[in-house]
Amino acid sequence: MPTRPDGYQLTTPRPEHFGLIRGVEVAAAERFSFSDLPEPLRSHMVPPADLFRAKTEGRLWATLAPGHTPVGFAMVEPQEDAIHLLELSVHPAHGRRGLASWLLDHIAECARSQSVSTLTLTTYRHVPWNAPFFEARGFVEIPEPSIPTYLRDTLDREIQAGLHAEHRIAMARTL
Repeated sequence: MPTRPDGYQLTTPRPEHFGLIRGVEVAAAERFSFSDLPEPLRSHMVPPADLFRAKTEGRLWATLAPGHTPVGFAMVEPQEDAIHLLELSVHPAHGRRGLASWLLDHIAECARSQSVSTLTLTTYRHVPWNAPFFEARGFVEIPEPSIPTYLRDTLDREIQAGLHAEHRIAMARTL
């Protein structure tokens, strides 16, 4: 389990961490305006069964604070020739410490080890800790006509769920 000098660890979470991971989701969602993240999306959390499945399949990682409390997590899924980031959340009390970047770097390393050369995600265009954050880490917006079907379907589901189409984008990072 990689450990940083400040005591944070990156690991595969255990099932007993899942409730705390859900707390990370709730706290991270509170940073968004109600216009950007309306109810019921604001209170939607990854179901424990999905967390367990992702853990079992090697698609879920968590950052633990000193004391072994989960304060961030990332969940991915394989898609075509890419690894798609389903969710990346860090508790705001532990923000701006490089934990999200650490998780992204770990995901990139895992993708490379599987001979996957692309990471993808959907995110908010206008939220500073979304698209600009990912751009600073090598992601670029995918032009509309070039968006792969699975990302187009993801964007469509997000819009149908109540997110504003003009604010959502698909991004990719070549590894």
